[in-house]
Amino acid sequence: VGNYTLIVTTIPDANHNAITDSNIKIIVNKIDSSVIGDRITFDYGGSGFTTVTVVGGTISKAEIVGYSGKTIVEGNKVTVSGLDAGDYTLQITTAPYSNYNSVNGLIDVSVNRVDGSFKFAKNLISFTSDSYGSVSLENVVGGSFNPSNMSVLGSSAEISYIDDGNVVMVSNLAKGDYYLSVTLIPDANHNPVTKTIPVKVTNPSTPSIVLSTLEITPVTFYYGGSGSSTVSVAGGTVEQSGISIDGHPEVKPNLVGNKIVV
Repeated sequence: VGNYTLIVTTIPDANHNAITDSNIKIIVNKIDSSVIGDRITFDYGGSGFTTVTVVGGTISKAEIVGYSGKTIVEGNKVTVSGLDAGDYTLQITTAPYSNYNSVNGLIDVSVNRVDGSFKFAKNLISFTSDSYGSVSLENVVGGSFNPSNMSVLGSSAEISYIDDGNVVMVSNLAKGDYYLSVTLIPDANHNPVTKTIPVKVTNPSTPSIVLSTLEITPVTFYYGGSGSSTVSVAGGTVEQSGISIDGHPEVKPNLVGNKIVV
């Protein structure tokens, strides 16, 4: 590359003299260097690289156009990281050799979404048909939840969600076995993920009935007089209307406190 002068001298024949002409100019221009590299593809949260071939120079600088992703240049290897899911352009600026011009080479970069994740805090939701069941969602990565993305398969169950604690509540189910399906609503860097947990609904237990007890001491007295009996009741009370002498409806015992006077 540069400016040169071409000198031409004739070789004369017998009738002529030799002459020299030095007015011929030669100009050699620089040509552009070039960058060759494959598309970089990697998953969100990771990194990717390409090995770059530079014709007519070396790598001077590498950067993501319009974004603050991290780039590392090691010889001809360029590594990219720190980007959200999406498509980008890696710009590589060359440091040219003396006969070349510097250029900006462009290489495509694609960052893939990754699956979100979560887990149920227990393996089974169990409750009675007159109540409700609940389960917490733990280790949530890459999204959020909404009742519209939850269902009990094959039912019209009522489902509610409490953000504080990531708690799912299920009710309005008859006795039976079901599955609760929960789908994570992903953010920009993740894919949705759906998981299920078994639900077991039983009938309410029947309350047991305990009979009340009554203890009465014998009544003994002389003809023409009166006697009394002490009454002890557990699980109820004794009322005047409930006291009588079997076979003698004309006799009217009196209830005084916990005593029956005859």
